[in-house]
Amino acid sequence: MNRSYLNIKNEVHRLTRKVPGFGITFERMLGNLKTAIKAGLLGGVLFEEIGFRYIGPVDGHNIAKLQRYLKMVRDYKEPVLFHVFTEKGRGYQPAVQDPTAYHAPGFGLRGLDFGHQDSDSGSGLQTSGFRLQEEASNTNPEARSPKPEAYSYTECARNAIYELMAEDPRVCVITAAMCQGNMLEVIRDMFPGRFFDVGICESHAVVFAAGLAKSGMRPIVDIYSTFMQRAYDHIFQEVSLQNLPVTLMLDRAGIVGPDGPTHNGVFDIAYLRPFPNLTIMAPGCASDMEAMLRFAISHDGPVAIRYPRTVAPTIKRKHQLVELAKAEIIRGGQGLTALPSDGMITVCGGQLADAIAASQILAERGINVGVINARFIKPLDTQTILEPLWQGGFLVTVEEGMLAGGFGSAVLEAAAKEHLDTRRLHRIGVPDMYVEHGERDELLAKLGIDLQGIVATCITAAGNEVRSVTP
Repeated sequence: MNRSYLNIKNEVHRLTRKVPGFGITFERMLGNLKTAIKAGLLGGVLFEEIGFRYIGPVDGHNIAKLQRYLKMVRDYKEPVLFHVFTEKGRGYQPAVQDPTAYHAPGFGLRGLDFGHQDSDSGSGLQTSGFRLQEEASNTNPEARSPKPEAYSYTECARNAIYELMAEDPRVCVITAAMCQGNMLEVIRDMFPGRFFDVGICESHAVVFAAGLAKSGMRPIVDIYSTFMQRAYDHIFQEVSLQNLPVTLMLDRAGIVGPDGPTHNGVFDIAYLRPFPNLTIMAPGCASDMEAMLRFAISHDGPVAIRYPRTVAPTIKRKHQLVELAKAEIIRGGQGLTALPSDGMITVCGGQLADAIAASQILAERGINVGVINARFIKPLDTQTILEPLWQGGFLVTVEEGMLAGGFGSAVLEAAAKEHLDTRRLHRIGVPDMYVEHGERDELLAKLGIDLQGIVATCITAAGNEVRSVTP
């Protein structure tokens, strides 16, 4: 990297090219000799063979050296691969000792006092990822049971995968460096021959799953919603186009919270809906998860199941079987005569308990509202979901995802296809914006995707006011 050396090298190249007949060959010989010497001393030839100048490794914690090297590499005309070594958690001993647990710690959450944290011992730091009892919403206690022993959706998914793998040798699970985040350690340990962690390569995970499905396996790809986007083309080409029985588990769908806009899984409905053959589902409670996963494994085609990072509520009711394109009516009977007089709330996913609590609050105000657990985003149960519009009532759709192209959009499209009056269709979801950092419950409240937001939207919908379909 020395400037004098680079000047001499350029001059040698210029002079050798002037030698008639032998110049280019001699230049190539010098280059090969230099490469061989450099490979023996430093390594890095692989990158230089594909056209990169390899520099490193350099100590990334030595800021002065790092600045010096950066100033030198910027003068190169060819591409440079600058190799920097750093130590995860350096300067904070608990993180150095356990980098996995401290990958995404919740500093300052739930009112922690930064000023009184012990920087050596790590006191005041939440290391459990997310605490179940703290994530529970303030809803009707009969609808949601946020007890300390309650399971998160991630745990419900893990338990369901475990049961299926124990029963069916065709079932295997693939993840992309998210074993701990998806709580798959016990599956990795119990079924090492059918557990695959492909590293940070979501596209390969999906292609690999397609190959396994071709060979008769029933692969489950367990990846965060926001990172499944990296495999978009492969979901299209390898899974959907070939109609292969691959199950996509989209963990952390919806608002994640402190991880911010890069991790909020709010785009998955919109980017998966266009694919033919692909069935998309969203559980509304703990019991939905296992039933949906069993459906997915038995279904002869690709299935995506999206679920949020929060407590999976226990909802007491007569559980209905998960059938393709069938929604579940929670409050309000099936059929025209049993339809609540004012309207229905149709929920896609984790706000089901809030919707039930909202219907109870609205009943006290004299507004008779039913609740539908949509279950299927695609294909949509249009007969059940559109019934209130056919009968002149209002319909409120609730989703923890983008309004553009999301679940509410699917309902809106279905209503337009049936030539229904969509002025009484009200959609609750994420508007055209990136949702920044914050506590999950606080962000949902700001977006109106919570109990109070559902109640307020239904009160507006129950009036005679005609409003835009977009909140």
